[in-house]
Amino acid sequence: MIKSKGNWLAILYWCLLLLTLSGCTLWDYLKPPQREVTPARGSIEEARELTHSFMQARIAGESEDYMRAYLTEEAWRDYQGKDFIFKSTNSQEVVGYRITDESELAEDRFGFTIVVQEVDLETAGARNILEDIIVRYDNDEYRVSSARVVETNLAEVKEDALVWRRVAADGQEAEVPVVRLTELPAELAPIGGTPDQKFGVGRGGFSSVVLFPDNKGLALGTSGGHSLIAVYKWNTAPPGKQGKGELIPVDLVFNGVAGLMAVSPDAQYLAVETVEASESSILRVYRTDGRNRLNLGLDEAFPPDKYEVKFNRWEPDSGGLIIRVNARPEAPDLNQNTLGTWEINIKTGEREKIVG
Repeated sequence: MIKSKGNWLAILYWCLLLLTLSGCTLWDYLKPPQREVTPARGSIEEARELTHSFMQARIAGESEDYMRAYLTEEAWRDYQGKDFIFKSTNSQEVVGYRITDESELAEDRFGFTIVVQEVDLETAGARNILEDIIVRYDNDEYRVSSARVVETNLAEVKEDALVWRRVAADGQEAEVPVVRLTELPAELAPIGGTPDQKFGVGRGGFSSVVLFPDNKGLALGTSGGHSLIAVYKWNTAPPGKQGKGELIPVDLVFNGVAGLMAVSPDAQYLAVETVEASESSILRVYRTDGRNRLNLGLDEAFPPDKYEVKFNRWEPDSGGLIIRVNARPEAPDLNQNTLGTWEINIKTGEREKIVG
C-alpha cells in the first residue's frame, strides 16, 4: 500500500524528535568522532642524556638541592645507602663513569647499568661501583626513579701490596693481590730523557690508584723520591688467582708525586695530576698501552709557574678531556681570560674554553 506524503512527513518529524532527546542533536550523530590525543612518550635517547647529565653532576660534587632535582624521592632514599658513592667529596672523588648497558622497559621507563669510578686520595684506594638505575618519564620530565648496587670492585693497599677485591650484591667476596712494591722496577728513565738517564723509582708506598672501567686493570702512582706512574693489566675480570698480569712502567715524576688519576671510559687514556719538583701542579695525559705521553700543549698554554691545571672529567666518548685552570698563589702577570674550564680534544690538542 502506498503511503501518502503526509505520512512520510510524520515519520520524519518523529525521527528528528527522537534524535534531539536527552540533549542529543542530529549533528552529534553526523559529525566525525574526535581523535583521541596520544600522550607524549619518553625516548631512550633523552633518558640517556639525563643520565649523562646526572653523572657529570656527581663528578662535579654539586649541591644536595641541585642533585635532588634529578631524583624521585624513592631514588633519593636509595642513594642514601652505605654502598653508594653519591658524589665527589673532599677525600673521595668520583672521577669517571661508563654506561655499560641500556634497555627500554615498560611504562616509559628506561634502565641503565653504569660503572662509577671513585678514588680515595687519603688511603690511595679506588672503587668501581656497578649500579643499575631506572629513569622514568612522567609529567613531561625525566628523573632517576630507583637505583641499586650490583657489585663493587676495589683496589686497596695492604702492607706492601695493592689488592683487588670484589663484593657482590649478596655479600660474597673475592680477593687477589695484584702487585707489590717490590715487583716494581728499581729504576726508570723519565719520558723525554735518554735511556741511560735512569733514576731510582720511589717505592716507599702507593700515592694513588684508579681502576679501569672494565675492571681489567688499574693505574698506580708511588711515593718516596721519584714517583712512578704505572699501569697493571689483566686479561680477565676478576684477575687470576695468582694476580698474574702485565705491568707497564709508564713514566717517572722526577722529585715529584703522582696524585689523582682518572682512566677514560674506553680505558685507552690516563690523566694524572702531578706535583712537580717546582711545587707546580700540572696534568699529564698518557696512553694506557705503553710509554706514550700525549703532547697536548698544556704546559705551553698554561705555564706551570702561573697556573694550576686540574682534572675535571672525561667526555663520555673519551674524545675530550675537561680541565680546570686556576691561578697559582701570588703568580704574577696572570691572564684572567686563561682561568676557567676548558675542553681539550685528545686527538688534536685543540682547546675550547667552555666556562669562564
